[in-house]
Amino acid sequence: MTTNQWIHGFLATAVGLGVCTSSIALAQTIAVSAGYAEQTNVFEFAAVWDRSSALIERLAWRVTGHVELDVMDLQGRRSNVGGYQSIGAVGMTPFGRFEWPSEEYSPFVDVGIGINFLSHTSLQEVQQFGIALQFGEFVGTGLRFGQNGAYEIGVRLQHMSNANIKFPNDGITFGAVRIAYHF
Repeated sequence: MTTNQWIHGFLATAVGLGVCTSSIALAQTIAVSAGYAEQTNVFEFAAVWDRSSALIERLAWRVTGHVELDVMDLQGRRSNVGGYQSIGAVGMTPFGRFEWPSEEYSPFVDVGIGINFLSHTSLQEVQQFGIALQFGEFVGTGLRFGQNGAYEIGVRLQHMSNANIKFPNDGITFGAVRIAYHF
């Protein structure tokens, strides 16, 4: 990874922090993730708001609702390829969490569908997205732990594409490792 790519990633994260700063004070969770797709690094910063009560609650498990606002930086890793080396995305994704809470740790599974807006519609002239509006979905799993479940670590499989609204529609699918802190 070149110095310019690191600087661009840092700046994208700083902009994301700046955009979300006023909202983070109201968010119940902040998260960062890093992932990889074919020849693409993905970095993300997210703020998450929780529904005030569970959607479904049983003795051993529950389903909770959340809304995630995120800022992503997709960095192309192909050398000697023109076009934008890095593109940004902002998105909003409502998601459900199926969790099995306990005093020490709580395993969970997340499922979400939302929208994203890209800064550019191509990444390194190879990855073509067609239009800036992209639909995104993810499935993830992880573990909450610590006092009052304050910490979280997990993995996600995410996909973004324009649902064939406009061609070309290469889309992108990537895996990511995610850490989060719950206030």
